This record gives sequence, structure tokens and C-alpha cells, in this order.
Amino acid sequence: MVDYLYSDEGAILYNYGIEGEDFEYIDDKQGIRYLTPEGMERNEFISKIKPLGVAEPRTHDHIQELQLYKQEETDPQDAHIMQQTLENIKPFAEPMFPHVHFTEDEIKTLNTFRTDIEDYVEQMEAQFITGGASIENDWNEYLDTLEDMGGGAVYSNTLRCL
Repeated sequence: MVDYLYSDEGAILYNYGIEGEDFEYIDDKQGIRYLTPEGMERNEFISKIKPLGVAEPRTHDHIQELQLYKQEETDPQDAHIMQQTLENIKPFAEPMFPHVHFTEDEIKTLNTFRTDIEDYVEQMEAQFITGGASIENDWNEYLDTLEDMGGGAVYSNTLRCL
């Protein structure tokens, strides 16, 4: 299984989903276009392919380039983020163990924690940046709140699936 995920075919499945269902090739396989269903937000669709929304350093340059092809036209924000990632992170990235996905029941359970945790993290990130909260004075309370919200359970389940 691990060998498959490091193959070109496995990397495409892991990063883009199933051809014809989740994405299609464009311009004679020079790039891909996600097949986001009508009425579904792009991020919601991507979370279907990657339920935890985890990005990882990629070791398949030509597969990475599939997503970048014509992205400036279709998704300028992601194009900028991807370009910055390639320039500033990729030179230092090393292959890591591919993520093992959770069962449907585990995903439902984790998602109940995830939304609240992500909202809280974003809220506190803004507070720490703007000075509304102090890292020196409020950090331990922040960590305790994350634990109370189920952050420990999310972390434990993630480790169990690796």
C-alpha cells in the first residue's frame, strides 16, 4: 500500500482523487481541472478527496505541475500560494509517510471536533496577532481550551491511523 501511494498513479489518486469523478485532465494531460459538483464549495469538494485537508510535501514534480497548469487563469489565489510553496518550501521538503485515511465513522466523529477547533484556532490566531490575547499570558489557557474541545482525541486518532 505504501509503495502504491508513492507511485505516480497513487500520488495522483491521493492528491486529485478519481479521474472522471473528481478531476479531469485538460490539454492532453498537461493539467487537471477539479470536477466540483454544482452548488458545492471548492474547499468542501477537496475535503471529500482529502478528508482531513492535510497538505504534504510532494516528491512528484510532474504531478505537482498538473495542478499548476493554467491555474493562474482559474484560481489566482491558489496559483500564488502554490508558486510561493514551490519557491520557498520545496527546496527543503523531504518525502514523508503518506497519510492513512480514516473510516467514514471516524471522519464523522473527527469532523464534529474539527469545525469548532478550526474556528477557535482562527479566532485565537487573530487575537494573538492583533494583541487581543497575549502569547505569554494566554497560551496555556488556549492549549487547555483546545484539549477540552477534543483536540487531544483528534490528535490521538490521527496517530493511531498512521
